[in-house]
This record gives sequence, structure tokens and C-alpha cells, in this order.
Amino acid sequence: MDFPKFKEIFDNWRLISQELANLDAPVMEVNRVGKSHVEVYQDILSQVMSGKEYGWVKGWDDEKENNNWLQLALVIHDQKMEFLNGKLDKTMEMLGRLKGIKVCALVKMKSRTILHMHQHPEIDSENLLQLHLTLDAPETQNYNYLNVNGEFRQHKVGEPIIFNGANDHFALNESLGNRTILYMEFAKED
Repeated sequence: MDFPKFKEIFDNWRLISQELANLDAPVMEVNRVGKSHVEVYQDILSQVMSGKEYGWVKGWDDEKENNNWLQLALVIHDQKMEFLNGKLDKTMEMLGRLKGIKVCALVKMKSRTILHMHQHPEIDSENLLQLHLTLDAPETQNYNYLNVNGEFRQHKVGEPIIFNGANDHFALNESLGNRTILYMEFAKED
């Protein structure tokens, strides 16, 4: 698959990774358990409006909160998150030039974490694909994998993985360090 619209992002993964390394953001008291992206955004907005700092959102795992799988939303429905306040400037500038993004986030999977098999059935009906661009993973003993329909792909720094998230998939990090990706659900055609 060739996706020329992502050339700038793929060519500048090091810059995005550097901005990630310089990012200082707290973990918010917000989770994704049983919520749509819009509902999560509403929870974030409520916390930020009450004076809390914008940061990472806790993931889900078997319908419970998962503190080892964190997301920092960057774009929702082509709208850049307005709470970053000067953080990730160049990354956000590049993302702002793209169209057809349902959701884009930094996604951190901590050491010794598995995200169990799941699928996003709406991906097909919404004519979307998913992107994982690995920004950070251990240099040695990198045991970070995505499995889609039984096929394992290793998350390697700087390498994109594009797949249909309507298919069964799961991810794991058996490394001793964190793995962070740029995650995106995007329209197959603009």
C-alpha cells in the first residue's frame, strides 16, 4: 500500500519522536472504558475546563481501566486538540495539513503489557484504515508486536504499519521499556 499523503509524517518521524521525548504531560483521571472518541473528548474537556492539565488518557482492557496503555489525543475529526499549549508544535503543524483523520493520538504501551484481541467493526463502514508509526521502542530486546488476523508485525522505530482495524488484532509489549506510536484512523480516500 502506498500512501503519499503521509510522506511528510513518515519522513519526519525523528522530529515527531524528539517532540515526544520532550513532552511533559500528566496522566489524567479519564479512561476510555466503553466510551466513543467523542465521549472521551467530552470527559477531557470537562477536566480541562475545571483547571486540570491536559495529558494522557487511560486505556481499556476487558472492560476495565488500563494504566499501562495510555493515549494522548492529537486530532479528532480533522480538528486539532486545542489543549496542547505549545507542545508538539511541529507534529501538530504536519497533522494539520492532513484531511480525513477520524482520530490521531500518541499511544504508549508500557513494558510487559498486552492489549487483548479486539476489532473496530465501524472501520469498514466508515471506509477507514489504521496507522501505527512507531516513535519509541527499546533499541535492544524490542519485543513489541501487532498481530492482525494471525500475522505478527514488529513495531520498529520509524516504520509504519497500516492495516484494517475491522479485522481481529491485538498488541503486546514484552520489552523492558515503553513503546509509543503515532496512532491514526484515517479515510482510505479523501
